[in-house]
Parts: sequence; C-alpha cells; structure tokens
Amino acid sequence: MRFSLPHCPFLRPAWMIRIGLFLYDHLGKRTILDSSRQVNLAESGLMTKEITKGFEYSDCWVDDARMVILNAMSAESNCVGLKKCSGSMVYGW
Repeated sequence: MRFSLPHCPFLRPAWMIRIGLFLYDHLGKRTILDSSRQVNLAESGLMTKEITKGFEYSDCWVDDARMVILNAMSAESNCVGLKKCSGSMVYGW
C-alpha cells in the first residue's frame, strides 16, 4: 500500500520526517516495496496554501489472526509444546 503524509511545518521539520522515512526504508531491507519520497502538494491543489509538501511511503498489511496461528504452528513444530490452560493456549518447553 502507498500512503501520502502531508507535512505540517508547525509539527516537525521536514528533514526530521525525511530521515525517519530513510531509516524506515533501509532498516526494513525493502526488496519489493517502493522507497519513500518527498512530494510537492502545492501542484496538486488538494491542500491549503500552508501545506506545500508531503511524503509518500509504502507499507504492508498483515492478517494478524492468521499470523498468530502460523507462529503457534511453527513453535509447535520446533519443539515448543502448547498446553491448554483455562481455555487458552500457553507455551511450554
């Protein structure tokens, strides 16, 4: 998914957001997603006069419930036992 983030000058400086997005791009070792970039919002005419720039970045969506099930299955297959305790599954060694 691609997200647009308008820059409000009174919240944080643009350079700080750009550094954060740079770290986000490079610490995640992105291989599939596009990198973040600065965009000129003044050209679009969608924002007020005060908001002239913004940023675009990519992020993923995950089905959390499915991820929990897959993690539990992986743990069980790697010698971590699952025990039922008061109706809930609890990890045990």
